[in-house]
Amino acid sequence: MALASGLFDQAEAYWNAALALQKANLQFDFSLLPVLNLYSHAIALYLKCFLRIHGHPLEELEGKFKNDFRRMKKRAEAYGLRFAGTDKSAIEYYIHTPAAVRLKYSATPYYAAPTLEDLNGLCDTLRQRIAAEVERTA
Repeated sequence: MALASGLFDQAEAYWNAALALQKANLQFDFSLLPVLNLYSHAIALYLKCFLRIHGHPLEELEGKFKNDFRRMKKRAEAYGLRFAGTDKSAIEYYIHTPAAVRLKYSATPYYAAPTLEDLNGLCDTLRQRIAAEVERTA
């Protein structure tokens, strides 16, 4: 299941890029948008990796699951992945907020997005829960 490990590696790359850019502490209007976008991609890739491990073909992940956090979460939960606390509220943000709104307004004071710490925590939770399965299926 090399494809699952490839998705996992991509998720890791996006997550680490988000952390590095966050650490740079850029201070200008909308400087958080790239960081939030990197977290979004990392979370989606971790979920797709989990679904791939459970037999979903790449065509399906890039088709009906593409950027559909509601569908990915629901299917992942059917396979036993659970979300609680800040992880649940962070994933719910992606489910209930259209991508266009996330990309345009999330880094403004007028729109509440999960904190960077919450997004980092969600990535960490997904990584911990999925890493062992990736190794087992490699």
